[in-house]
Amino acid sequence: MSVATSSTQNGSLDALGNGGEALIGMAVLGKTAAALALVIAIILICTALLKRWGNHTTPWRPPANCGQHFRR
Repeated sequence: MSVATSSTQNGSLDALGNGGEALIGMAVLGKTAAALALVIAIILICTALLKRWGNHTTPWRPPANCGQHFRR
């Protein structure tokens, strides 16, 4: 009976170990997804801010003599 009990305990420990690896994998995947969502959110916020600030400024124009040193 002790042999059957020890093999059952070993099987239970193996199952816990495999579940732990899966849990770690899911945690890593969740962290990656959260980081990606944060980067996308920052990009969208910056885009919205640039659009808002773009309405209050004039577009950039090069100076009139820009590129004169390339002409002969």
